[in-house]
Amino acid sequence: MQEIPSYGDWIQKEQAARELFQKKYPLEKDPFRQKFHLMPPVGYINDSNGLCFFRGIYHVYHQYCPFSPWGEGGKLWGHYETENFVTWRRRPPAGAPDTPWDRDGMYSGSALPQEDGIRFYYTGNVKESGDFDYIHEGREHNLIGAFSKDGKLLERKVLLMRNSDYPGDVTLHVRDPKVWREKGKYYMVLGARSDKDKGLVLLYSSGDGLKWKVEGRFFSAKHLGYMWECPDMFRLGKKRILLFCPQGLRPEEERFQNGDTCGYAVISRDFRLGGDIGAFEELDRGFDFYAAQTFSGTGERRILLGWMGLPNPYENPTVAYGWQHCLSLPRELSFRKGKLWQEPLQELEALRKPGGCGTLFKGEKLLLPADCFEVLLYPEEEKFHAAFRQDAELVYDGERLTLRLGESGFGRKERSCRLPEKINCLRIFSDVSSLEIFVNGEVFSTRLFETHSGSKPMLRMISGSCRWELYPLCPFEWEE
Repeated sequence: MQEIPSYGDWIQKEQAARELFQKKYPLEKDPFRQKFHLMPPVGYINDSNGLCFFRGIYHVYHQYCPFSPWGEGGKLWGHYETENFVTWRRRPPAGAPDTPWDRDGMYSGSALPQEDGIRFYYTGNVKESGDFDYIHEGREHNLIGAFSKDGKLLERKVLLMRNSDYPGDVTLHVRDPKVWREKGKYYMVLGARSDKDKGLVLLYSSGDGLKWKVEGRFFSAKHLGYMWECPDMFRLGKKRILLFCPQGLRPEEERFQNGDTCGYAVISRDFRLGGDIGAFEELDRGFDFYAAQTFSGTGERRILLGWMGLPNPYENPTVAYGWQHCLSLPRELSFRKGKLWQEPLQELEALRKPGGCGTLFKGEKLLLPADCFEVLLYPEEEKFHAAFRQDAELVYDGERLTLRLGESGFGRKERSCRLPEKINCLRIFSDVSSLEIFVNGEVFSTRLFETHSGSKPMLRMISGSCRWELYPLCPFEWEE
């Protein structure tokens, strides 16, 4: 029988891995470390998990592998805390694969704050050794419950469902539970892959949050990938949103260019009936965004945080420095003008240093403050073409906005989005190795890796003109 390390064993291994990586890859020599994004101290970060607000603290958990920049060696749950999204604390991993039900990794899940603590639900991954396809045989995706009195450690783990408890027409790929309470009842959505290689979301209900029964399923009559991961269901006003991540999409002219994407459908009927989701809309128009999760914060805001990465990535140059990926900036959601509308969280304005403003005309340049800044562009003409940083460009033809990358994209070239309404403002967040561009409720998120040193970043108008506001940004503050 395979020996399963204890939580304490995993923490010792994690500490040793951090010490080893920090000796091998000194941070001061790393040209790509971010200043105001959450990253792994070493190794690999992916899905945001268990996002919640509890007793005045925002908790951000995530999948975390400190042992390899490729995510090999065991998946833990990393943990960050904040009261304001500007000052952060990195806590020891909140959970590790220390039971027979999750021995090969703690996969994604969710948190449900209660009066006495936080309930957690996540997928425990088990992979058998042998000649298996790991789709129909050779693995387990177990639904596991846990509890924490303060959010710092997932304890009292209990096995709630095995693969044999799921419907008979789905494969072994059933994972990523999101649980919520509504009208005195618990509900849960689970991502799944059918035995006909079609993605779907299973809907469950429970009276006590422990014993679950299947209510129905959500699916698409159109081809929408072979697997739906990381589902989330929530309300925005009178709208009910189903958020999920289809894998294996066929690229279209401007949609599904990443193959694996993150998006949503509006559920207009009684959600307990399940059924065809109808129209599906992508959530992010850039190169790097996946596995988003939402939660309610103060004032019942709906906040979203995602992974700035993809399941099938390009060759990321940060692996040469012992780490890979980061999380996105937090976004506040609303439903406006017939779609899910995304804006940067207001607290991020506290990162701003005193800035300036002015107007740029065709051919003019503006010196940028290194690579960490926020710039607001107000176009003064119907069409424009702007270049910034090393080789990023934004082109608007009056109907379509296009983001182009050169060498800094490491093989990623172009992403576009139709914007039928006039662009009043583009809000661009630039970190050391990322861009997030907010415009008309849409977002372009991408990593970029500039290799030319010594050149000063510029904003240049190739055509058109715009008014601008520019703010250098402070790094996140870190507390012990």
